[in-house]
Amino acid sequence: MQVNQSFPTYVFGKVDRDQVGSFTDNMPYVVQELGKINDVEFSARVTGQYDIVIRLNNNNPAQVYNSINRISEIQGLTVTDVFMANDGFNTNQKFDPQNVWGFTLLSANKPVEQIVQKLKKMPTVHDVSYGIVPGQFDIIVTHKAKTYEDLMKTAFDQIVPTDGIWRSETLFAYQPRVKA
Repeated sequence: MQVNQSFPTYVFGKVDRDQVGSFTDNMPYVVQELGKINDVEFSARVTGQYDIVIRLNNNNPAQVYNSINRISEIQGLTVTDVFMANDGFNTNQKFDPQNVWGFTLLSANKPVEQIVQKLKKMPTVHDVSYGIVPGQFDIIVTHKAKTYEDLMKTAFDQIVPTDGIWRSETLFAYQPRVKA
């Protein structure tokens, strides 16, 4: 475990649909409200089982608790999963809204540290967070590319085939909101 380094907390949520089944009416409001919360470093609409991914820039339990409560108060947003990392690595690069971003959620059947060492070597990987907590996934890989096609190639040709991964889901971010 790396000492004195703070790893992000990820919050995954669902956005209420309007009467015709679209969340487009609620999403701008949710994103605007998330922008008012200091700890929200990044938020974006995503594909997959979630509608939105929110990245908090800390993992202090008391601060995360307060941020989750504020996020939970946003009308039209339901927090479905929270992932607090207690180890990982990052490239110390800032999120760039000009890139295409993906979040690959991984379940491991081998030691996580072995998998992370392999993921570190991939040039498109922005950061890797992992935690020793029960849940449906063990590792979150944040990666970037110039196009969605490149992002998909990274996810499916490089990350997912990594030895020790038995289940994965990749969320493609759309219109990310990045705090400066």
